[in-house]
Amino acid sequence: MLRHVWYKLRPEHEGGLPGLLDTLRSDGISVGELCQNKLGLYRPVRPEGEAGVRMDRWFSGAEAPHTVILTDDMRLSRQAAGLGVACVGIGAADGPYFDGTELVLQSPAEIDRQELEEYLLRFRGVPVVIARTERLLLREIAPADFEPLIRLSREPGMEYVLSDENGGNGQSSFTQERLQAYVRQQYRLYGYGLWSVFLADRSTLIGCCGFSEYPGPGNALEMAYMLNPRDRRRGYGSEMCLAALDYAADRLGASEVWVRVHPSNEGAQRFAVSLGFALERTDAFLWMRRAV
Repeated sequence: MLRHVWYKLRPEHEGGLPGLLDTLRSDGISVGELCQNKLGLYRPVRPEGEAGVRMDRWFSGAEAPHTVILTDDMRLSRQAAGLGVACVGIGAADGPYFDGTELVLQSPAEIDRQELEEYLLRFRGVPVVIARTERLLLREIAPADFEPLIRLSREPGMEYVLSDENGGNGQSSFTQERLQAYVRQQYRLYGYGLWSVFLADRSTLIGCCGFSEYPGPGNALEMAYMLNPRDRRRGYGSEMCLAALDYAADRLGASEVWVRVHPSNEGAQRFAVSLGFALERTDAFLWMRRAV
């Protein structure tokens, strides 16, 4: 989906930019700088292989859905928002708010080509594919998944798998309203969450798994998962959770993952142990930890 990356940065924010641009070029992504004309409109400056045109004309066409802008100029971020163009702000972590962007970094070195692609997909409302295994596909939850996920969350034994924050009440978080809010906010703000799990042909949703922030010290995540009872004892549960754990290590940079299991669910305890989790502490739940 990503075809073009434009940038407008002051010299103090250009660290890491050459390396990123070299990677983008090697992947066939067009890159170019933006400058401001006398009317205050930004336009590409001699984009590679193309003539410069006014940004409002350039981005009003078919290229807008395939473009990301990197900038430390808040006027440009507002202009990009008005034109429906995805924009990443570059500035100090405690700096001013950037209109028109939900992602602000201190340096272009903090993002790579894949993360730019994922940011653009989420900006356009397209669910990101997280992982593919031999038999399964994991991707972000889409509105079409709401009904099957709600039905699955009401299966016997699922009430403690995905419960409300500060859980223990056995009330599923899966309602139409909460899922709608979750999809609108979670992935764009945090870059991870719970993901739908399908058979590899994408035709059948069999469960979900993923992560939330672990309420403790260190770079840790909390994992949750559920699988349709009709699809158990086929190895799907291990396959989807191991794929998610690989993503936590490789893409999210987690050092450890926790999972909470209800004390009465002996099957869930055995499953967590099979994934490499070990019991660490007990309160209303059994808290089990795994290094990644």
